[in-house]
Amino acid sequence: MREVLLLLDHVAQIAKAAQGAGAELAAALARAVENQRRRAHAASARIVLIGPSPRQFIESATDLLDRIPALCHAIHRDRLIPPSLPTHQTL
Repeated sequence: MREVLLLLDHVAQIAKAAQGAGAELAAALARAVENQRRRAHAASARIVLIGPSPRQFIESATDLLDRIPALCHAIHRDRLIPPSLPTHQTL
């Protein structure tokens, strides 16, 4: 039972990281569109951009995605998935 709970915890962490990365990428896109709109409608040469830049959102998403391989490795390290089962295909 402990192994099942540990496996579910790892899978939940993977899902949370992926979901968070998706949200960060959506925020990056929204911010880029908003910044482009502000530039297009700017009456003066000075444009005020607020909040984190799209690059900062993308960096945050990258950090979240970088956690996923370690979490997958933890599943195998803890032998939560038998080594005989295929986990993914390598191209």
